[in-house]
Amino acid sequence: MLRYSAFLFKEFLESVVRVGRKLRASNYSRAALSPEATALAKDGIYIRPNYFSRNVCEELIAKIDSYIESGNNNVWVDDQEADHRLYFINEVDSQFQEIFDDPYFKAVLAEHTGTQSPKGMLLAAKLVYKAGNKGSGGGWHRDSPFQHQFKAICYLSDVQEENGPFEFIEGSHRKRQVLVDCLKRFWKPGQYRFSNSEIDDYIKRSGKKVVTVCSSAGSLVFADTKGIHRGRPMLDGIRYVLFCYYWHNQIPEHFNKLRQSRK
Repeated sequence: MLRYSAFLFKEFLESVVRVGRKLRASNYSRAALSPEATALAKDGIYIRPNYFSRNVCEELIAKIDSYIESGNNNVWVDDQEADHRLYFINEVDSQFQEIFDDPYFKAVLAEHTGTQSPKGMLLAAKLVYKAGNKGSGGGWHRDSPFQHQFKAICYLSDVQEENGPFEFIEGSHRKRQVLVDCLKRFWKPGQYRFSNSEIDDYIKRSGKKVVTVCSSAGSLVFADTKGIHRGRPMLDGIRYVLFCYYWHNQIPEHFNKLRQSRK
């Protein structure tokens, strides 16, 4: 019972703080939400095809490969050597910084969370098929069990069923849904990692929809990553993607060791 009480208090407190931020945001109006913010509030995900040109995507892919292969950069690689990540690449490359600073991204962020001057970073990722890979993010998870978080995901290569599309359980970010799911004992309060069997059982019993984002290079996805999501394990091919992370106050400390050195 104590665990549930603490869980409810944290959810309530997060709601109060986030609503306060929205009310202070000069561009916030409950009567005139953008389609992006409306979709994020309802479903937790918004997809916009063809935001970047294919030429720009190819330029960025070439840069990612160059940074990974140079040996001069801080590259995080998972145990299967399938997921290669360049955290904070925006701090050493102006083209990636321009993407991170995109006014459109910041406007949607402000509407959804009330954050107007975010802290954050851009992560560039190259994912390569390896037998036994877990997919981007290491399986089904929430980025935070309590806080609503906003992430802009930019597809740089064509993504289909076989090369690891982004997947999101529609509506799983909403507080009411989180509370109902815990009361029905689908999840434990504060749980943020989920096995495939737990998710399969949840989908079957709840009837919830998994949004699978198969889309072309240049597509943009906004997601509230409090919702349950993953990059599907790859069956073949390569995938290039950018992740723009935004936080209200400060970048979590554990990310600092992943920064790029300035030479």
